[in-house]
Amino acid sequence: MIFAIAAVPAGTGLDAHLSTVVSADEVAHAKPTPGIFLEAARRLGASPSDRVVPEDVAPGVAAAHAAGMRRIAIPYVPARAAYDWLVSRAPLS
Repeated sequence: MIFAIAAVPAGTGLDAHLSTVVSADEVAHAKPTPGIFLEAARRLGASPSDRVVPEDVAPGVAAAHAAGMRRIAIPYVPARAAYDWLVSRAPLS
């Protein structure tokens, strides 16, 4: 599972900015329980209340809240729907 989780940051270049990655396979309970975020904070040697979590799904937002972390909810928009929306609003030339 770690490989799949690491693929997105590697594909976007974000991996250069991440010092740790935690998989749900590495904690006792997956989201919406806070274990995955608490483990990430532990690995970073950071207080959960000093962390900010960007999340795209409700269980992740709930888990970050339960961990005592600040949250940024990022709505998931399927790529095709986003493309169609942008094209429908493009100025005609």
